[in-house]
Amino acid sequence: MWLEALPPAEFTNDDFRNAMSELDQTLDGMARALELSRRQVAYYAKDRPIPRHVGLAVRYLLEHRHSA
Repeated sequence: MWLEALPPAEFTNDDFRNAMSELDQTLDGMARALELSRRQVAYYAKDRPIPRHVGLAVRYLLEHRHSA
């Protein structure tokens, strides 16, 4: 079923920091890539809950980082 193909909804702060590292992104770069404020990205990298849509967007960036 298509629901089973969706990625997990949970995206932790560690996942977010690891993604930034894998993508070789600074806070400013990640903010530009996600069209978020730098402050919001800093919150997500530290301890704020990651909204599902942000987690999915980061997963998309990770999956498509070599196709750009």
